[in-house]
Amino acid sequence: MTTHSWLKRTPSSDGNRSVFTWAAWIRRENVDAWQRVFTVCQSPGDTDNNGNASVQFTGDNHFRWFDVHSHSDAQGTDDIDLRSANKFRDHHGWVHFMAVNDAARENNEQRASLYINGTRVSNYNHQGWGTANLKSCINKRGNMHIIGVRQPSGSFNEQCPMGIFDNYFVDGQALTPDAFGYHRTDRGSYSVGEKNADNSSYEGEWYPLPPNIVKQKVEKGGGYGVNGFYLPFNGANDPGADFHMTPDTILELKTDEQQPLAEIKGTSTVRTDSFASYLKLAIPGVRGGLGSGYGDYSALIKGSGSALSVTNTGSAGSRSTYWYYGSALSFNGSDQSFNLSGGFTAFGTADWTIEWWMNPNSLSGTYLGLVDFTASTAAKRIETALQSGTIHIYTDTGTWRDTGFAPPVGQWSHCCLEKHDGYLTFYADGNIRWSVTNTRNYDETSTPKIGRHSNYYNGFISDVRAYQGIAKYCGPFDTPKSYGAQNFEKVIYYSNFHSNVNGWSGDSGAAVSHDNGTTSGQATGSMEVGYGGGSNDNTFAAARSGILISGKRYRVRGRVRPSFSGSYEFRVRAGGSGTQWNKTSGLANNEWYTFDTGVITADGTTLEIGSQAGTIHNFKFDWIGVWEYDNTSYHDDKATGSTPNKTWRVVPDAFPTNQFARISRLDQYSDRVRNGGLQFYDSGSDGWDIARATMGVKSGKWYWEIHHTNSAGNNDLAVMLTSIIGQSGKDNWRGARLTSLPGQSYDAGVTYYENGGTGRIYHASNQSGGAVWGDSYGDGDITSVALDMDNKKVWFAKNGTWQDSGNPAGNSNHAWTNLSNYSDWWFPAFGTYYSGSFQTVNFGQNPSFCGFLQEADKGSQADGNGIGLFKYQPPSGFLALCTKNLPDPVISKPRDHFSATAYSGSGTRQSVDVGLEADLSWIKCTSNSGSDWYVVDSVRGSAQQLIFNSTAVQSQNAANGVYLGGRGSKKISIGTIGDVNSSGYHYTAYSWKAGGSQGVYNVDGTGYATTSALNSATGIDLTTGQVTPTGISINTKAGLSIVGYTATGSVNSVAHGLSMVNGSSANAPRDPAMIITKQIDTSTRNWHFGNTQIRSNGDWNTSTSGSFGYKAPDRTDAVSYDNGGRAHIRPDGKHFDVDGSNGLKYVAYIWKEIEGFSKFGAYAGNGSAQGTFVYCGFRPAFILFVKGASGENWRIIDTARDQFNQATMHNFVSTSGTQSNETGLDICANGFKCRSNDGHINGTDAMYLYMAFAETPFKYATGR
Repeated sequence: MTTHSWLKRTPSSDGNRSVFTWAAWIRRENVDAWQRVFTVCQSPGDTDNNGNASVQFTGDNHFRWFDVHSHSDAQGTDDIDLRSANKFRDHHGWVHFMAVNDAARENNEQRASLYINGTRVSNYNHQGWGTANLKSCINKRGNMHIIGVRQPSGSFNEQCPMGIFDNYFVDGQALTPDAFGYHRTDRGSYSVGEKNADNSSYEGEWYPLPPNIVKQKVEKGGGYGVNGFYLPFNGANDPGADFHMTPDTILELKTDEQQPLAEIKGTSTVRTDSFASYLKLAIPGVRGGLGSGYGDYSALIKGSGSALSVTNTGSAGSRSTYWYYGSALSFNGSDQSFNLSGGFTAFGTADWTIEWWMNPNSLSGTYLGLVDFTASTAAKRIETALQSGTIHIYTDTGTWRDTGFAPPVGQWSHCCLEKHDGYLTFYADGNIRWSVTNTRNYDETSTPKIGRHSNYYNGFISDVRAYQGIAKYCGPFDTPKSYGAQNFEKVIYYSNFHSNVNGWSGDSGAAVSHDNGTTSGQATGSMEVGYGGGSNDNTFAAARSGILISGKRYRVRGRVRPSFSGSYEFRVRAGGSGTQWNKTSGLANNEWYTFDTGVITADGTTLEIGSQAGTIHNFKFDWIGVWEYDNTSYHDDKATGSTPNKTWRVVPDAFPTNQFARISRLDQYSDRVRNGGLQFYDSGSDGWDIARATMGVKSGKWYWEIHHTNSAGNNDLAVMLTSIIGQSGKDNWRGARLTSLPGQSYDAGVTYYENGGTGRIYHASNQSGGAVWGDSYGDGDITSVALDMDNKKVWFAKNGTWQDSGNPAGNSNHAWTNLSNYSDWWFPAFGTYYSGSFQTVNFGQNPSFCGFLQEADKGSQADGNGIGLFKYQPPSGFLALCTKNLPDPVISKPRDHFSATAYSGSGTRQSVDVGLEADLSWIKCTSNSGSDWYVVDSVRGSAQQLIFNSTAVQSQNAANGVYLGGRGSKKISIGTIGDVNSSGYHYTAYSWKAGGSQGVYNVDGTGYATTSALNSATGIDLTTGQVTPTGISINTKAGLSIVGYTATGSVNSVAHGLSMVNGSSANAPRDPAMIITKQIDTSTRNWHFGNTQIRSNGDWNTSTSGSFGYKAPDRTDAVSYDNGGRAHIRPDGKHFDVDGSNGLKYVAYIWKEIEGFSKFGAYAGNGSAQGTFVYCGFRPAFILFVKGASGENWRIIDTARDQFNQATMHNFVSTSGTQSNETGLDICANGFKCRSNDGHINGTDAMYLYMAFAETPFKYATGR
């Protein structure tokens, strides 16, 4: 049986099967597999003949909506099958998806539509539009509507691990994206491709509208309809709670939050009831509430009178369950019910209303009592019961009447019996299901009872209310349409036996003891179970009584080391009667084995783990965990104390409120990263498996925790890492690779390491074998990391104790320092070596470590900003790693400073909106071979053309060239030269804003005539170099300087005006930066592209003077390291080197890295089709990259030409040819991912230089 979590609902009434809208925000976890997000079928198996519809992802990662119209009442056979051309493989970003059906439309694209991040899909991988007026199986009464899986059983599961929030279904309306979101123009931008040249081709980032605004928009169009819902997916009390309307609950919910939440404001905080004066009974059934959790709230609601007295039978009470309150009245089907003491006032001849919510565990049985008001005279009774699977009513005629309503098992249904205007009507979920005339005078007092008639009800009931003198509804009404949670596991027991074996005893003569020592393959402490006598048939077990409930479903996992000499049966008995799981082969004598029962059903209350006959005579247990999988209830509190356990799967991690870091699946593409990026598993074979977090940092102080579990087989010891690692690269390229223990093979790594029961540490000065350091750690231990990027230090802790007397808050006794010597960006890192080990991380959103800590034991310590929940208190000043704690980007809307714009040529002068006041533009024709690059800047002057693919001098194209718009204009004027504006050709313009051109020397839009005037006003001194610039334009915010200068005939320095780190001392960090230079008045010199990630002579760590390497764009030779002054930024952070004949003129374009806006670096290829992921800290709009070896060109990929993944259109800086459609990159919310083993982008162990500019900072970015 699957252990995958999912949700379901079976509508009790038909909705509109021709017109509806589905929408949700989704972040994918697994890819390259068929996955159902939302699916509808008649019954398990979803054969086409019974109806089959789904919103899903295909095996090649397209977004798909299909609706098979071969069911009996489809009124046609043409299916809908739409698949977007987009591929969705970004595990780091949220994406908004919509599917809209409007069957009456004749036009294909109006009849069925897909939308992604607010934009209608126009490029399809497959198109099947169906025909007009077909009826879907969606919204059909009795069909299973399922979220997260294809079907709940059978061979076709198509499970869809994902993050999901704000899932809407609007029954009866075909809506557009503006009902759910809007383009936020102050938070990044999103390319929508080529438009009319005179209009910007970008929209703001797509953001979700608040639920109350969505509700207003939906209600304006007619409401959510019969089966509409809004599922925020934010409450562990009830993961599938519906808030399309404010639930009419007795207790007040937290509906005034940013997202409404399935939690009560207090056990005595009631909602205002407009019918309070008629209210006679109100029992919510909430744990910790009035009357031991089953008391009457009617007097509290009215503010007067006395509550009715409620008593229980069979220890009935309020138990934890998936419901708005997190609990409800619970009934076991055998002896549990509730009675109201004393007589209940007669209803009389007036109108009345009786209502309740119910969620049955079973419909099997006869006359299972629900809510009864039993009077002496049969015809004056008001009784309800489940009979033959449907709700029956006994009243008036003195006979039972069948309403025909079968409440779905595992799903909450609202039931209402109402007398009004001479009719008695039964409503199910607000819809009339049964109605008869009724003028009865109910003039006898009654004795109410709940959960019992002839027999006992099995399930849950909540919010039982009775009104006298009023019909509350008087016709059909709306109710919440919550989806029932299935297989949302909750831990009820976990122990690593480090210190004791409390609660365990021997069964059938077994002797249970605690072993303080260590055994091969085990870190510390175990439970030892030996055969101690009895029948001498080696049948014995370790037992834990009272932990299970008969009929409930569980999963038992653990690590065992049996001793045996022949045949054996290792078994788990959940209850002590039968054997629910066993193992008769595959174990090895005195070697560890990790067992997993899958989901099993208990037949009693005692858990037994042991041997059945055979030759096993001894066990050791390293750890044991028990998880409950019951669909409707949390584990009974008799085994867990006063704090019920809740599912860990609902985490506070959604866009744009706050996204926490997770483990990056883009680093480890296989199934090693699981459970939403919160767990990292070994690959299954010995060897290093390393992954980073989804967030890197270069400043600030950060804290996180890791829970460790050894599931290794044989006698392998746990080898688990607590690490940090630098960005992708090598020692001389400012980073590290993910192929070895961080800190062992590359300097950019530090690891606190569990190895064979010994703690060790690895870092740049201790790589050969590490050093013994700190305590060892193993199963169940929690390690912590405090990373201080302001002081470039790191500390490690075990179970709350900082190792080696560390004191992060006091900045003393660190584990390692000088981090910026080896990488500019650092990441949390995770890793294992032996098969079976896994780690679970908590960045603040996972305090139970994916259910390994019970509710009472999980973390409750927030950081200094009140964010996150941790097991141990973060040191003062150290924060949870999440977008809310990230610094606000210096540039929140990158398109104000850089843009990539696609436009079409007209053959006549035209204005092109590039979205910014351009001081530098690179323009290339992408559709015609033979068109040169056009490079123009405000320092040399508009129309002056330089050509990347040529050494030619600049050309003055006064009549037909390109003119930059200048201050106040976001358009550039494109002349008629064929390189930029031939009719029918397609072009891309890359534009940057510098400091303007108001004077000779320009900074941030203000011009100055002299360097002294500039220095006086801004503090920027351009005279500190050996050569003074002849002109300059500086954007200090975006880190761009355009410098004009005249050479003197020798290697000299020129001030660039950008403030960078002084990295002149040995091993000092340097600011990542990029420089491009070109001689403009003779054709003897090539272009030169330099990058500070390459030191002169290729050595970063030892060279403290001179400059950096470069690679010419118009040549395909390898990176050069000479110090001839070509494209070199000096380590002092103020100057760049120049050479050239005396009197010759040059221009230099220099960029300094700005966090969240630009990234300049290097990455190491891995030679895999699932290539290297490069973290940028933003979703890129533009990537310029080149392989460092010879034979390669500089290439550009951008989002103006490729609006969706995979981005495959390459512009070559060194040629006049057209763009090339090749293997490419996925543009992700926080960087880019190589999607090929092609040597152009991802050769094995090859190094690549790159320059990237942002579309949106990661703090605000969606996926694409």
